[in-house]
Amino acid sequence: MTECFQFCSASSGNSISSSNDGATYSVKHHHQDHNGGDSPNIMLSAEDRQKKKEMDSLLSEAMKTLTFKEQQEQLEALHGVAHEMTEEPSLIENAIRDLDDCLKTTKEGTAYEAAERRSNEYVSNRPFRLMFLRANRYDSKAAADQMLMFFEAKQKLFGAEKLVKDITMKDLDEDDLACLRTGCFQHIGYDRSNRAVVFQGPGLRAFRILDNELRLRYYLTMRLLRSEGVQRRGAVAIRYSVGNLKDNKNGEGYLEHIRLRKSLPIRYEGVHVASDDPRQVLLANVALAAMGSKLRTRYRIHHGSHVECLYKLATYGISAKILPLTATYDIDLKLHMEWFQSCLMDDMSSHFTAAQSPILTTELNANDALFMCCKKSHTSGNDRLRKLVKETSGMYDAGNYETKKSIADKVINEIQEPGGRFLQHVKGSVAVWEVLPPKEIRAKTTQLFRNYRRSSSKNNVKERTLVSAGALPNDVVFGRSERNRGTNLLHCLIKDRFEEYEALNRGKKLIVVNSIVDQLKGEGSRFLQPTKDFRGYVELSDELVRNRVSKYFQNHRRRKSSSC
Repeated sequence: MTECFQFCSASSGNSISSSNDGATYSVKHHHQDHNGGDSPNIMLSAEDRQKKKEMDSLLSEAMKTLTFKEQQEQLEALHGVAHEMTEEPSLIENAIRDLDDCLKTTKEGTAYEAAERRSNEYVSNRPFRLMFLRANRYDSKAAADQMLMFFEAKQKLFGAEKLVKDITMKDLDEDDLACLRTGCFQHIGYDRSNRAVVFQGPGLRAFRILDNELRLRYYLTMRLLRSEGVQRRGAVAIRYSVGNLKDNKNGEGYLEHIRLRKSLPIRYEGVHVASDDPRQVLLANVALAAMGSKLRTRYRIHHGSHVECLYKLATYGISAKILPLTATYDIDLKLHMEWFQSCLMDDMSSHFTAAQSPILTTELNANDALFMCCKKSHTSGNDRLRKLVKETSGMYDAGNYETKKSIADKVINEIQEPGGRFLQHVKGSVAVWEVLPPKEIRAKTTQLFRNYRRSSSKNNVKERTLVSAGALPNDVVFGRSERNRGTNLLHCLIKDRFEEYEALNRGKKLIVVNSIVDQLKGEGSRFLQPTKDFRGYVELSDELVRNRVSKYFQNHRRRKSSSC
């Protein structure tokens, strides 16, 4: 089983030697590293040495448990020369019937049963069940066991309410999507046997909690399984830990990943681990122990530089051209991000008509202004937008149409200049946003001015000063209480200056209003409103006073019109 697990690369002449006390292994390299220099000797600790023995044993024993025919089948699958299974109608019907029988006897108390109660149509859907049968080569008992595991895993990752829902990007939160964008798991293309190749870059791992990465794996796998070709032919996995792609999480979550993989209806025909450091390979020893014995026979380790590992992968039908690496062996995420955007548009297609063609994003920056239904956002972009509206609201309210349009445009430019965008949350999604077009942006901005005017009026009412003593003769008292001298003076001034007020355009009417307010204040007037219980008064703010005086002019206009 030397091909199945070897730290020595045939092309490089590497060797493994033991120190005199047997406590460490020294892996001596005679090839160049990914930067062109000589790779340093790598020492294995006694613990790593034990892990290596365990992995050697697991891999060799896996092949011994198989018959000669089964061994040949596994090797053919690994090299991509196995014949695709013929799906005879009778085979399918018998397998589905047996699958139903198996589930009836094992489903009690499981997440599968909970899903069945929610939607029997979903769990008994024929194409859905075929995924599990194909993944298990029409072994109905194995397919039934996997279906039970599948719904347990799905419930744990997404909750019971999504058991009978196909998971899309709408169901992923911001941390899940950030993890997806890293490219630590990605579909990179197909091998020479037209099997999907899944690339795992351990050095790209980044998550807030492990479930973010597990949900990523679930989404990517189920996305691949939309293709019947992937269901029939299976897939190939590459765990690539060469150069700067070494695992930055030190193997965290490998066992959880193996458990999730076993629950997902995809058949991996080959698993390749490429590394220039045997310690990276040893991180997967726990995961290897959790694998099924047949999958272990299709597990290959390639040790060496980038060039050597890529050459070895090519012998298994995996072209170096499909790996997401640049000429200098840095990660290249261009195609992955194109795939990401394509999935995003596809998952959101039910939300938009074909004519809309929205620009969608899941990445936010600090300068973005976010709009969510019935929820206030507190990003720095939103805070800046609210501040701009507050600072310019006086000029905006006093201006005519052109003035308001100009002020709104200036506010918009202030947000966009440092790279901010106006984003609308896509209804039904967790963390997907639509980039708003210019017309929608202006509508949102003008609405903010109107909202501020209303909220400001309400806040001014809340912040009014309570007057402990009663109203003085020169005070203006708003409301339906008996008029005093100050209130009568206000009505006289409105009547006297009405023609002047009407002759001015909307932007200059405030000049007349301010003049009246200032004149009354010069007479010693305060502007009061009775409390709700009519036992006292509150003094109104200047802004609220101007609004009330403007309202009196409008009322006077209506009275004149009705008298005519």
